[in-house]
Amino acid sequence: MLIGASIRLHAPELEVVNFATYRVTVAPAEPLTAPLGLSFEHEPQGMWDMERYVSLLMGEVPRLTDDAVGYGPHGAGYIAHVDIPEEVQMAFTLLKEQFPHLIREANPAFAS
Repeated sequence: MLIGASIRLHAPELEVVNFATYRVTVAPAEPLTAPLGLSFEHEPQGMWDMERYVSLLMGEVPRLTDDAVGYGPHGAGYIAHVDIPEEVQMAFTLLKEQFPHLIREANPAFAS
């Protein structure tokens, strides 16, 4: 999504086709003592551990949000506007309440 939004900003005449290289399903873990109480139904080989995976996903939502702190036109201006689906925003809000420490902060060394 980030690459496509970046290209849309700088070369809107191009058509970008994105696809996921794999798809994972995360579910409540049995037993709930697993990290974060979550587990992959079928963990792909070489996958990050659950905490790192959730951290990576949660870091993307604030960056893709088109506001003063995001990468979109209202923020840093690195990418074109991205519509974040309502169900993704709702999931992010729930995870943020449960795991606020897992939201990756942007590295200020790469700020413009």
